[in-house]
Amino acid sequence: MHDPTTEFLNVDLHLKCVTNLEAVCEAFGRSVMVLHRDRLGRKHWVVLELARSPKTPTEAIRRFAALGTRLRGRARAAWAVSEKELDIGIQGGLRPDPAEWVVEAKAVAEAARIGARLRVTVYSPRQIMKTGHQN
Repeated sequence: MHDPTTEFLNVDLHLKCVTNLEAVCEAFGRSVMVLHRDRLGRKHWVVLELARSPKTPTEAIRRFAALGTRLRGRARAAWAVSEKELDIGIQGGLRPDPAEWVVEAKAVAEAARIGARLRVTVYSPRQIMKTGHQN
């Protein structure tokens, strides 16, 4: 078995809002996949991923920001009042050492412009090491 590699997976967009977020999901259309829908108390919560996988965190952040900017009507109203978090997913591994991804200043500025927090989630390589399979 080869050592599992550390790799960028994707960026998930978490939206939380007292307003229903279906209009946002519908407006994004086939550009995104809805990974999760739920209610947390009074808030609606959706987790979205870009349908076409980005190569870098910068690309994903900029594409999500562009999608949000193009919203109109009810979707734009829900977007404007929603909490936004861009979650950069990294699959942890044993190589390369080190593994690095740079989020360009333009992407950080666009995340700030849409009012999104940035989070980095690193998944343990344990499951890969147990099964011997990596995506």
